[in-house]
Amino acid sequence: RVVAPVVQLPPPAREHALCRRLLEANATELVGAAFAISGGEVVVVAERSVKDLDASEVDALIRNVGRVADR
Repeated sequence: RVVAPVVQLPPPAREHALCRRLLEANATELVGAAFAISGGEVVVVAERSVKDLDASEVDALIRNVGRVADR
């Protein structure tokens, strides 16, 4: 599992709009990663079973999470 912080959650009055946007992005824009909320932060998460995992797949997971987090 690779997790990267993206941004702090906004005040409650703006949180609904942000969560809606993140869910839309999860459904239409992201491949191999998803936005989530952890504590008071929005994070990007990518998961892959470790069975038969090789170094290039680890590299791809890290790069994908970094690419999404830097958007």
